[in-house]
Amino acid sequence: MLLFFRHRNTSDPVIEAFEESTLETLRLKFSGTLWVLPHLYDLPDSSEEFQGIRDNTRDGEPTFAFSWLPIRAAFERLRQRIGATELTCFDLAEMQDSMQDSAVALDSLSYPECAISTDVRRVDKPFQRRWYPIIDYQVCQNCLECVNFCLFGVYTIQEDRTPLVEQPDHCRDGCPACSRVCPAGAILFPEYDDPIIAGRQKRAETVESPAKDDLDRLIDQVG
Repeated sequence: MLLFFRHRNTSDPVIEAFEESTLETLRLKFSGTLWVLPHLYDLPDSSEEFQGIRDNTRDGEPTFAFSWLPIRAAFERLRQRIGATELTCFDLAEMQDSMQDSAVALDSLSYPECAISTDVRRVDKPFQRRWYPIIDYQVCQNCLECVNFCLFGVYTIQEDRTPLVEQPDHCRDGCPACSRVCPAGAILFPEYDDPIIAGRQKRAETVESPAKDDLDRLIDQVG
């Protein structure tokens, strides 16, 4: 299965040309179902789009996902929503920076010859822009600093004592404070301009990051 999540700014001619070129390559190179969907970060958790992907996921079939999110954030977002076990993610922002790397990435894909259909399923309806944290469970240390720090009830604790983003839309727009206090760098905000917080770079070592400025803004909002 091929999943292609479009950019928020679908009216930008440069972005549109890049997306259509990539989609055409995917259509020509692979058989199988190609889903063309709105921006991955904005899709509601309970959306019929996620449900449709889950319903069409076949055991053992690889899923390749292209989005404008950093790979770590896209992987966790999709793993939690569609439960794909054979999932490979690609960052369209990085691919656009180097068209040569883009071509190499597409050529390196291995897709099964037994893929059943060749249809393109396109969803063009817009969704409201969102802002919320994504937990990278591959590096999360279950310290629960995010749960204890958040002032807005975004997180809860699961039965296995791991944190969960239960109320993502309670998060305050533009605030990455919980990511700064996470000692493992496991809390991602893929739209933030800091590549470490966004998930495009990992922290070189485990250090405490000051969050005073973020906390001051939060206190102002609450007050």
